[in-house]
Amino acid sequence: MDMATSAGDSRPQILIVEDEWLVAEDFEHALREADFAVVGPASNFAKALEYIEGGLIDGALIDV
Repeated sequence: MDMATSAGDSRPQILIVEDEWLVAEDFEHALREADFAVVGPASNFAKALEYIEGGLIDGALIDV
């Protein structure tokens, strides 16, 4: 999964931060069905920061 969206994609970009792979997969599926562009998932804080620093993120779904 671990992918960023293309620069030409106008959909809102949502970063998934989740350390459990199956949960992240469910979140990704639900967001794509709702027509969001998915970034990630990031399984830890350091990886999430890489995604944030690498491009525009409109929102995030974060596991606390």
